[in-house]
Amino acid sequence: MGWAGKSTDSSKPTPTDPIPESSKPNLLSGGAKGSQIPIKKDKNGAIYANIRGLYPHTNKTKVPYLADLAKLSNAPYICLTETHLNPDILDAEIQIESYTLFRSDRADRSHGGVAIYVRNDLASTVILEDSNSYCDSLVIEIHKLNLILINIYRPPKCPAVLFNQTLEAIKTMIQN
Repeated sequence: MGWAGKSTDSSKPTPTDPIPESSKPNLLSGGAKGSQIPIKKDKNGAIYANIRGLYPHTNKTKVPYLADLAKLSNAPYICLTETHLNPDILDAEIQIESYTLFRSDRADRSHGGVAIYVRNDLASTVILEDSNSYCDSLVIEIHKLNLILINIYRPPKCPAVLFNQTLEAIKTMIQN
């Protein structure tokens, strides 16, 4: 906790005092070698993160953390990259209450993957869900916001030709 006992100075926090929201970092532990994962929020409260494994077997705190963060900020949607999900991980295992989950898992390889959680009051349609074993993409239309949301993960060593294929597939779907 960093301190022990009750402070005699009422302006100093004690172990029983709640942590002020403005003091809480927007970081999530559990990335590579215990690093911190930065969580970004935009002006509308939407949340973005390279999650580096949404449901890794060594750290099952990420979904509850994101759920708490989404509830506090009333996030309209949450975009995640590098989810590391596969068909063996059920949607129910990573569900966030009051949100609909859309996901595109990496095909034919481990790691990668993208996911979007959309608040239940925002009707959404999947326009494209694609993985070419390198790039993973998910395109969602959120009708009430008049928004087409594109979530792409391109790993550092992805060949340019495969990234271009992903972009062309998205362009074709949006234009139709």
